[in-house]
Amino acid sequence: WIAPSEMIIDNEIIESAEESEAETQLKQQMREELKQFLKPTGKVVAVITRKWKPLTGSLLPPKFQATNTNASQAVLFLPSDRRMPRVRIRTRQASNLMDKIIVVGIDQWPSHSNYPLGHFIKELGPCGDKETESEALLLQYDIPYHPFSENVLACLPTMPWTINEEDRKARADFRDLNIVSIDPVGCTDIDDALHIRVLENGHYEVGVHIADVTHFVRSNTAIDTEAAARGNTVYLVDKRIDMLPKLLGENLCSLRSNVERFAFSVIWELDPESLEIIHTRFTKSIIRSRESFTYGEAQSRIDDPAMNDDITVSLRLLNKVAKTFRQRRMDRGALTLASPEVRFKRSEESNDPVDGPELYEMKETNALVEEFMLLANTSVAKKIYQHFPHVALLRRHPAPPKVNFETLARVAKLKNISLDVTTSKL
Repeated sequence: WIAPSEMIIDNEIIESAEESEAETQLKQQMREELKQFLKPTGKVVAVITRKWKPLTGSLLPPKFQATNTNASQAVLFLPSDRRMPRVRIRTRQASNLMDKIIVVGIDQWPSHSNYPLGHFIKELGPCGDKETESEALLLQYDIPYHPFSENVLACLPTMPWTINEEDRKARADFRDLNIVSIDPVGCTDIDDALHIRVLENGHYEVGVHIADVTHFVRSNTAIDTEAAARGNTVYLVDKRIDMLPKLLGENLCSLRSNVERFAFSVIWELDPESLEIIHTRFTKSIIRSRESFTYGEAQSRIDDPAMNDDITVSLRLLNKVAKTFRQRRMDRGALTLASPEVRFKRSEESNDPVDGPELYEMKETNALVEEFMLLANTSVAKKIYQHFPHVALLRRHPAPPKVNFETLARVAKLKNISLDVTTSKL
């Protein structure tokens, strides 16, 4: 960690070899000021290998048409990622590759050339074709979309799968609780569920139950390595790229209703008046969800005064607690950065979009689930910090530069509105 250099290069001839008193004072002042700007500093000592990532895009029409169609022709390739430069390639297939999405690799970028030099790898398909454009996006963002290998599939349990007695004894049994899940329409990989009940002492018990994938995905196995490489499930408009094989993601690790599933649970005991957390515990568990709701279905149950069954009463109580917790977060200065979400209506036959995108309507049940997931995350984080304070990591976003708010502040001032950008509180 060093400060920026204090050396000043001046072309003027130094008349005296000795520093004046003013120069000495100025030098000392500069040193003190520079200490405030310490930053990690390094330098490139060698390039071991260049990471030339294959690019997707299309060819630009050449200015001059080749007279010999079989001759190799220099053409410019325009990457889909506009941050990347155009690439000069030579190919005999230029005329056939026009209006096609292709993959190009960069070979070198000579110092005398305006463009890097590359080579044609393969053709994906015609521009504008849905499957072609989807594959190009996956390649552009390095999303693995190949089928799972035999080594990965060999890690899966044999079917039919059942819970043995040893596993039952090692887990808390929550199968008798009114546990429910709330997810988007069409969700098949249900990874979280909730419950609330009133204990004998009058306190509330709230539980968040997360699918226990670790029971099936053991550390350093082929399936663990593949899941780590994929990182997450990617959802496109008409399909998804799974992080785990469907046997796990949509079946054994999906908390579907009326089937027994392994979970990892966070359980809170709350004071019914203040809704303060009295006790928190963590446990591996077995659950049997009672209902798999969509956000709309759960909202309808909450809003319908004619519905007063146990599950509906539980939903209303969960919603009440979630609202209180959310308001407390807002009062502490929490910032909500919600961006509009769009959805496409799709044909049941072709699965193609039939209408333009429409804004997704957020409901109270969206906030309900979000609030308890946040609570589970913060509770787990506190537990980790309590037991492993020296290695626990805190994700902390830096404060945005004040210059980002200057235009907004000026506009607000014209309307006689004073804008305090040092806090998210109103």
